[in-house]
Amino acid sequence: MPHIAIISSSVRTDRVSHRVALFLKNYLDEYKLGTNEILDLNEYKFPVFEERLSHQTYPLSEVLDFAEKITKADGVIMVTPEYNGGYPASLKNIVDLLYEEWRRKPIAITTVSNGVLEVRR
Repeated sequence: MPHIAIISSSVRTDRVSHRVALFLKNYLDEYKLGTNEILDLNEYKFPVFEERLSHQTYPLSEVLDFAEKITKADGVIMVTPEYNGGYPASLKNIVDLLYEEWRRKPIAITTVSNGVLEVRR
């Protein structure tokens, strides 16, 4: 049975996207589609990294824990809000932190926006 890591990437107060991460976890559980866990970046409280994990001399234990969970996952679902047409710095931070851990890892991305989408022509 596959193990899926669900990354909840918003660290803002009153975030909406975390509810989507919880929904996905419950869906995977209900339909027995694999084991899973939510990696909540709001709980990790990572600093902005200046260097990739493989180049850090003394990485934080939380970073090593996060990297191990990504390595062990058979796939990753990234739940990310849409901020001003982009994604949050918290997600960019962890994407850039790891390298080998992402290699050949199936990744799905789901975006969430509670704002109005304005299409201009």
